Amino acid sequence: MSTQSKVDPSTLGWVKHEIDETLKQARLALESFSENTGDKTRLRFCVTHLHQVVGTLLMVELDGAAMLAREVEQLAEAILNDQAEASSENLEVLTRGILLLPDHLARLQVGQRDAPLKHIELLNEMRAVRQAEPISALDLFAPDMSVRPPSTGAERASDVDYQALARPLRGLFQGALLEWLRNPANTSPLARIAEFFDELRRQAPVGALEQLFWIAGGMVEGLLDGGLEPTPERKKYFARLDQQIKKIIDGGDKTALRKSSEEIARGLLYEVAQASSGGERVTQLKQAFELDALLAPGSMQGTSLPTPEVLASVASALGKEIETAQDLLSSYFDPQQPDESALEQLLDLLGKMTGTLDMLGVPPLKELVDALLETCRAIIEQRLEEPADASMPMAQALVLVENSAREMQYSPAEWRGQIDQAIARLRAFYAPEGGGLVPSGIEVSDADLTEHEFRQLVGVVGGEVGVNLTRIEELLEAFATDTTRLSQLDEVPGLLAQIQGAMQILNQEQAAQLADVARTHVEEIRAQALVPTGAVLDALAVCIGTIGAYLDGLKAGRQNLEGLIEGAMEDMEASLNAAEAQSPADAPALVTRVRHGLESWLQDPSNDSARGRTQQALVELAQIARRQGEDKIAKIGDETANLIRLVSDGAAELSDEIEQMLRQSLQTLIDLVGRQLAPAAAPAPTSVRSTPTPSAAKTPPPEAADEEIMQIFIEDARDVFNNISKEFEVWRNNHENAASLTELRRGYHTIKGSGRMVGASTIAEFAWAIENLLNKVRDGKIAFDPRIIDLVGRAQDAIPQLVDELESGTPPTADVEGMREEAWAFAGGEAPTATSTSPVSVAAPARVAASPSRSAGLPQLDGTLLEIFTNEARGHLETLRNEIAACRAAGSACLVTQALFRATHTLAGNARSLDIQMMVGACAETERLFHSLQTQQVPLDSHQIELVAQLEATVSDLVAALNGAPGDAAVLRSRFDEIARAFHDESVAANAHTEPARAPSAAPMRPQASPAPAPEPESPEFIAEPPEVEPDNEPSAPPVASFRETAARSEPPVARAPEPVARAQVAVSEDTEIAEQLDPELLEIFQEEAVDILSVVDESLTHWRARPDERSNVLELKRALHTLKGGARMAGAMIMGELAHNTESALKLVEDGKISVSADLFDTLDEAHDLLVTMLDRIQAGRPVPSGQNLNARLQAWIAGEPVPPPARAVTPAPETEVRAAPAPVMAPRAVEPTMPAARSPEPA
Repeated sequence: MSTQSKVDPSTLGWVKHEIDETLKQARLALESFSENTGDKTRLRFCVTHLHQVVGTLLMVELDGAAMLAREVEQLAEAILNDQAEASSENLEVLTRGILLLPDHLARLQVGQRDAPLKHIELLNEMRAVRQAEPISALDLFAPDMSVRPPSTGAERASDVDYQALARPLRGLFQGALLEWLRNPANTSPLARIAEFFDELRRQAPVGALEQLFWIAGGMVEGLLDGGLEPTPERKKYFARLDQQIKKIIDGGDKTALRKSSEEIARGLLYEVAQASSGGERVTQLKQAFELDALLAPGSMQGTSLPTPEVLASVASALGKEIETAQDLLSSYFDPQQPDESALEQLLDLLGKMTGTLDMLGVPPLKELVDALLETCRAIIEQRLEEPADASMPMAQALVLVENSAREMQYSPAEWRGQIDQAIARLRAFYAPEGGGLVPSGIEVSDADLTEHEFRQLVGVVGGEVGVNLTRIEELLEAFATDTTRLSQLDEVPGLLAQIQGAMQILNQEQAAQLADVARTHVEEIRAQALVPTGAVLDALAVCIGTIGAYLDGLKAGRQNLEGLIEGAMEDMEASLNAAEAQSPADAPALVTRVRHGLESWLQDPSNDSARGRTQQALVELAQIARRQGEDKIAKIGDETANLIRLVSDGAAELSDEIEQMLRQSLQTLIDLVGRQLAPAAAPAPTSVRSTPTPSAAKTPPPEAADEEIMQIFIEDARDVFNNISKEFEVWRNNHENAASLTELRRGYHTIKGSGRMVGASTIAEFAWAIENLLNKVRDGKIAFDPRIIDLVGRAQDAIPQLVDELESGTPPTADVEGMREEAWAFAGGEAPTATSTSPVSVAAPARVAASPSRSAGLPQLDGTLLEIFTNEARGHLETLRNEIAACRAAGSACLVTQALFRATHTLAGNARSLDIQMMVGACAETERLFHSLQTQQVPLDSHQIELVAQLEATVSDLVAALNGAPGDAAVLRSRFDEIARAFHDESVAANAHTEPARAPSAAPMRPQASPAPAPEPESPEFIAEPPEVEPDNEPSAPPVASFRETAARSEPPVARAPEPVARAQVAVSEDTEIAEQLDPELLEIFQEEAVDILSVVDESLTHWRARPDERSNVLELKRALHTLKGGARMAGAMIMGELAHNTESALKLVEDGKISVSADLFDTLDEAHDLLVTMLDRIQAGRPVPSGQNLNARLQAWIAGEPVPPPARAVTPAPETEVRAAPAPVMAPRAVEPTMPAARSPEPA
């Protein structure tokens, strides 16, 4: 795939002005230096400006332009460091490099590729000045490898069949190749090789192989036609192709095969691009990959687009003239009142326009206007038999001039091609070849669509597809609430068929196939041949969402979208396999679901969630029964579901007789299933579905997604959120404002679609829930409720937290799952309370007596489910106790066993299934830690073992409370939350290979227990006093607070070290050191950049401290830290990148006015800078770096608005030439929840 093919003009537009201004300053600094080469101060400024340009271009992912800028910067650095002479010739080369960049970027804005190959002569000239190796053209050759060959109509072979095909062909290929190598003048072996390649292309099972042999056939054609010489390099490509065929036969890894195929294909394309012959395949490849525009440096001169500045000049100079010309042309050809004199006026006007274009230097447009002028003259001189035939081509030519002057949306080849076509059509009127008759119409080309035409087609077709997708989503959501209403799906097949046709029009066969698969399965559901299980409906929702995301990707010009389709296909296949795998053993669990749902619905007939669960379970049970030949069970299931539907539709009243009938049917099902389908006891259900809600696309977790793509999503999501916030304020003040509601809903729709594409399923699913709710409000399907405003307002607070989680891993504090359930409940017509975070609970049967204290806040479970959960939980708790005892007996250091992991995993699963929210987080965090420790083969330490014991004790208390024992829900929730936080800290530390900051050990977290004394520290000098618990009536902090105001209320004063005389004597208290896994190739580049960036940080801090009111320094600091963060992470210096990120985030608060500028702020920023310098020194020396744990913790607390832990006590090292960290162990106790007894601080030893 090429990273230099497509450029988003809007992205470049954000930074173009800033880059141009910075390059201007660089040029002025260079000119100043050239006047006095003895003073290098100005040249140093030039280097700094160029470095800022490089960082900005990398940030917006313009890799080609960044490479050009980096070469210019390196030449300037070479002159600065006396590695190149500051001669007038060398400075002239440097000046040309600086002047090249604005022009290159301007052309990117109007559609040219970000391909530096056309500047290779200047690049190598700059490298020669600093005596660097020249760059080869192949290194810069970057075609768009997403292009695929035209379809051959042949059916793709399976992997096994393709291997069988390749095996004999390889032998024939080797024989023909050997014959040709012995006598290159004999081309008959090449013809046979071309046939082999065509056969391998026709049946290739994957696109990469199809593309490879398509291109290989082009090189063979060039050799056959004499357009390519049989050089040694080209002969080597045949050997590489032979090895590729061998990999196919051996059944190698598909990913590796795809990657190597693309690399070979790129090299073959470079050879094809140099072919002088014009064979069919060579011409096809040159057009498809735009090779002429990519290869030769001079080849772009004839097709270069004018820059935006030139276009602006054309628009300014000719805007009125073009409009007047169009009016005159219309007047002359007006069928009602033709104006004969208009053509004379048009002739004069066109003459002026061609002179203006000649002066502005836009030859292609001048040629087009010249052709218009000649056509006009031919009409006046009556040389045309049918002048009216020329009216349309002339009008189109004027429109082309107008569009080119206003905005450019073509590639150079497309732009020039359209102008050439327009000129040819006009020339046919005034200078027909051979003196024949002038054509009476316009010839319609059968050629492939240009890129611009394709984008237009995608825009038109995409609008229609989007309407269909929205309608399908609504119908699937309605059907999910009651899967017995098959009529809800009547429209869906037709809508999907239309989408399939639209995708075929766009030549997107994979997307068309996905639409066809979805349509087929919807038809199967309607015919009752497929059970609409939750998994099947989720998979259908994924298919629909994927088509939408795929279409968005086409509109944005994204590459490699095939993976989206493949993932959706896999999800659908997995869901179908799961549906088919349903066995009689699943029947008892379904009966339990029917019983639970039916009881809930009979108690509250308005509970649509319970009704939907019941009907879904009955449908699945009937399907299992049919497969087993138990028609009686199937019939009872169908009739029961139908009776429930009649009652819910109002066709029948829920009378005592009907209620009795339903209960009798349920009892009959229980008896029949127990005797005929599953004699054994029913297993615990694996899930208890709440209101069926369409699931977001099943995508990989964020960490599995491509990091660069994820970063783009994060930036885009923040931009979208800014618009969401503005529209929400408008809508909140006037909920009848349909325009703001539409924009608000569109924002959540964008986050949903983009989130699905990058694998950010949590934020995508959350955005989908809010979007669906807003859809219902917009369409009037639910009545407006002020609580919806409140919910969407809370969602506003959650979105930035979810984005931050993707970027930094910080879990959101907002109850995302609760709000999502609220949104689906509102959309389904239910009315949860404002604090509701779970579906409507159903009261337990009377036989489970619940005291008021117990029922207040504790989960409410059906008697059967409670019994199952209790029995399972007690078994797993026993396993936990046994494992804890074994670990303690082994000396408090033992590996995580499978039994321990399985017990925790099952407890977490049960908590999720039964919606026991208070327990979910603690079990999930425990499971996450166990997974990390298992992966790294690291044993549990004593602290972690005690945490497991606390989890066991808390779950035991919860089980007892659910079964009627005294228990306070708030206390249990607090204990679970504390355990979750503790395990989260342990997990983060385990993944970072660091020791977490821990509070002095306390007793297991039962409210009645007294705290155990903390262990004795090694040195009393570093004991930190524990924070005091704030009283409940403590006034809240003001919106703008200094950095340590919050900490001052909860922490004792800490003596600060005297102000150091020099920066080299900074106090470094980060005792933990970590050896980073660095990328050696990127490290050298990063080190050079980091030195300059840290100098900029130091300079900006100094200026800002001197003038605190000048906020421009904040922007400069943020930009420098952002560049440092990106470079550090790319080089593998993750700890340094984390500190830069936290510091940048803190500065954002300053910029937003949420933190005031103070001496404390500057001290902290100085400390961050000094620690970054220390980290860089350690990296350069090849030594482990300080973890930055203490400073990062303070910055993160500051960002989150939490109490800031005190800075570690400063220890000033002895003066030495380099900054060294002085270990200083610090015990930083975590703030204790008010509901828990505070741990006593240890007595000094």
